[in-house]
Amino acid sequence: MTRDGHRHYTYDAQNRLLTTALAGFLASRGHCLLDLGRLKQAQHAYAHAVRLNPDDPNFRSFLAEARQRVQLAQQRARDEHQRYLEAIQKHHDAYVRQVYSENRRQMQRLMELQPPPPTPYSHVPIPQPPPPGY
Repeated sequence: MTRDGHRHYTYDAQNRLLTTALAGFLASRGHCLLDLGRLKQAQHAYAHAVRLNPDDPNFRSFLAEARQRVQLAQQRARDEHQRYLEAIQKHHDAYVRQVYSENRRQMQRLMELQPPPPTPYSHVPIPQPPPPGY
């Protein structure tokens, strides 16, 4: 083997070793991020590890688990948001019914044709409109 060929082989081996080490570091980082609940960032770290070392089945399984957790978290968030919207709608409907019933009671009181309570100006006569053709 020539000296240049030996160097080329050594460079490839070192490059492979560094790439594997970096992939391992990214997987460890993904584990830490996953434990912290930072699911999207963990998913990205695992994806980079898989890109650097696609032959390692562990990195692929870590990525699949992270993706599954992200989907589960998104589904939970959608369900929680839907429950929140339903609670707001229920509360809003109850409020509207309360306002409607209060307005209806006020209208019924006005329609009973009782004279209005006296005001400080009750003794002042109300001017009458002029007769037609005036």
